[in-house]
Amino acid sequence: MSEIEFIMKNKVILFLTVISGITLLLLVLLLITYFQGKADLKEIKSQVEEINTIKQEQQELSTSLAMLYNITNTVTEDIGIVAYWSFDEETIEANTAKNLYGQGDAVLKEGAYSAEGKHNEAVLFDGENDYIEMPKMSTEFNLSIGAMGFWIYPELNKAEQSFSGLIHYRKGGCCSDYFIVRLLKGRNGDLLQVLAEKNDTATLNIKMKVPTITEEEWNYIVIQQNGNGIEIYVDGTKQEFTGENSDEWIGKHYPANYDFMIGNGGNWKDHDVTTFYKGRIDELKVWNRPLLTQEIRNVMTG
Repeated sequence: MSEIEFIMKNKVILFLTVISGITLLLLVLLLITYFQGKADLKEIKSQVEEINTIKQEQQELSTSLAMLYNITNTVTEDIGIVAYWSFDEETIEANTAKNLYGQGDAVLKEGAYSAEGKHNEAVLFDGENDYIEMPKMSTEFNLSIGAMGFWIYPELNKAEQSFSGLIHYRKGGCCSDYFIVRLLKGRNGDLLQVLAEKNDTATLNIKMKVPTITEEEWNYIVIQQNGNGIEIYVDGTKQEFTGENSDEWIGKHYPANYDFMIGNGGNWKDHDVTTFYKGRIDELKVWNRPLLTQEIRNVMTG
């Protein structure tokens, strides 16, 4: 073998060795990429499964929350209702409004009559002598805590009244035991005042700070006793008030043969204006417990 042939042979061998090394290296890289790809694919599949699991849990949570909302929205505010007068036309017969929950029906007196309401029909009061006589001897009102809710459409401006009675529960006479809710005319709206007296001694006298009740519009009112004091809500918002609060409620003035009227604040000798209410009242409900704020709003929008 000549020297040239020997050199050429060695070059070929070197070339083949390099090619083989490169090929082996590429093969190793391909194998690494392949197995790494399989690992990445496995991880991707795992992540997809995890996302699907999270989505399923979120769906189940959403379903549970929807069920909880429906329960809260449709059930809890009905718990504890002991009296309900809708004042719808079909519930009134011969001036008697049927109590849809309790035993006692209410009587429309002195010309109070059915008119357009917030929901179907309401009772219209002329501000002169109309009122509703609520049933006496009804255990629905023998309560130490509770709530009363109703819609009002006041028209004190038309009657030129400074105040009128909404709820009047009194043993009799001018200044004996009573529990009264008044509507007062303010400068830029109306306010509520709640008063009570026991054995000729004032036990409750509170008045809203801000006149948030709008004339000639529907306002939803809740007055309730939680055991520590009176709370007043207007359109689902708790109101601030001034005066002396207490644990007064209708049951504090039981027996139930007291006069109980809606739309009449009683005869007050120190006032020369009428205390009869002018406007409309709708959907009067009585609960044997105080309501949560959300429950009050549910009743409003229900």
